[in-house]
Formats: sequence, C-alpha cells, structure tokens
Amino acid sequence: MKISRIPYELKKEVFFRNSVLRKIQTKNYSTQKLAIGESNDYHFPKDWITVDYIHADNNIDLNSEYKLPFEDNSMDLLYSAHCIEHLTEAKANYVLKEINRVLKKGGKFRVEVPDVTKVIDSYKNRTQEYMDHFGKSFTYMCETFGYDDKYKQDHVGMMATISNYFDDGVAFQIPVYASQEECDSNLKTKTIDEFCDWCIGLQTERQFKTPGHKSYYHFDKMKGMLETAGFSNISHQDFNKSNSDVFKLNQESSGSIKEKPHRRFFSLYVEAEKH
Repeated sequence: MKISRIPYELKKEVFFRNSVLRKIQTKNYSTQKLAIGESNDYHFPKDWITVDYIHADNNIDLNSEYKLPFEDNSMDLLYSAHCIEHLTEAKANYVLKEINRVLKKGGKFRVEVPDVTKVIDSYKNRTQEYMDHFGKSFTYMCETFGYDDKYKQDHVGMMATISNYFDDGVAFQIPVYASQEECDSNLKTKTIDEFCDWCIGLQTERQFKTPGHKSYYHFDKMKGMLETAGFSNISHQDFNKSNSDVFKLNQESSGSIKEKPHRRFFSLYVEAEKH
C-alpha cells in the first residue's frame, strides 16, 4: 500500500510545485498577456498566461463548447501561433470573438497560421525551401511510420499544409492524399477557397475528428474574420516584424517570443487591435 501511493504523492508534489512556480512567473496570473495554443512545456516566455488542450495554465479543448476563463477587457496582449487552423471554421470564429472579448480596448493581437497563398505559390514555383522542408518531412514519415512512398510526391506538402489528420499511435500529422494529376487539375480550375475546401473535404469523418488541420487561411479571409470579431487596424506582417515592440519578437531577452524560422516561408502573420 505504501509503495502504490508514492507515484500519486509525487505527482501531487510536482503539480503543487509547478502551480507555485506558475503563480510566481505570471504574477499570480495577472500579467495581462495571454497565449492561445501554447503550453508550459515549450520555450515560450514564462510570464504569459497559457491556454492549450494540455500542460497549460488553462487546459481547454478549443473545439468544444467553452468560454475563455477571463474577464471582459482584462488582457493587454494576446498571441496565437499555428493553433486556430486545428479548429473548425465555426470554432475559429468563436475563438476570435472570445479573444476580442477578453482584450482591453486598444489591446493587441498577433496571430500566425499557415498561409495557403504562400504554400500554393511555393508548390507551383517548386521553391527550394518548399522542396527541402516537405521532402525531408514526408520522407521521415514514410521511413519511420511505414507510409506509402506516394506521400513523398511534390504536391503532398502543399496539400498537407491545408488539410491533415492524425492516425492512432502515430505522432505525426498525416496529409490527405490525391494524385498529383487530380491535385493539379483542381488547382487549375478552382478558386483558392474552393481548392482548400476540396482538400479539407478529402478527410473522412473519423479523420476530421482528430486534431489535424480543419480550416485554412489567407490574408483576405483572416482580415474578414477579424473584422467580424470586432477588430480594427488589421495589418499583414511578416516573420520577426511587428507594428510595435510589445511582442518582443526574437530578441535576446527572456520575455521575447521566439517565432520559429522554419515556418516563415509558409506562415501568415497578422496583427489587429481591439476597437
């Protein structure tokens, strides 16, 4: 009996220590800086209050019915990177409205998501960065997890950025698949939104329920969603670029947000302000 209680007691002690540490780091969760989709496990500034599905200050499944556990007009800054594409479009719209609700008037929001315009152009032009990044990624997936070599084809990385899912027991985002001929034909005949809807529609009902990519973004679409959510001063930014220094992007200080350089060629960066 005594031995069986040790893991539980240790778990309680670790949880208590982490809770105390997080209270110190976030000034008892009053720093008024909120990160959506960032957990406490990663190299994110520790004074930001985190929301994620696991290992965060607030563990929330953003695809479920919920409300952010913060008061109206309580946050100065809000940051989210590569999170909302994992939500359905309806949930993403809800999250943006919740973000607007908790921000103070004049509060700033920076969001990073996959940019379907960038990745489609990169595929069409066969840019070296595109070829290297996705070639290595899906060669690893095939050789490590035993997937068919068809996933090494050039078009798969582009489709994967738009639409992917998880398989049981595989810690890797699996791309939807169509032949290169079918993909190129749809890319040629459809609008960008129609093409992305087609890619997402390739997921089965089971696949769509996993935490893969369920929605897509380009600047015009993101701008419209932010305006609907109540934001203004919406601007198209770039990796390591901002309208102000409040987010402290990629600086030497411990409070700096270190955006991932390898994402820059396929990411959309947008900033907005609450009215």
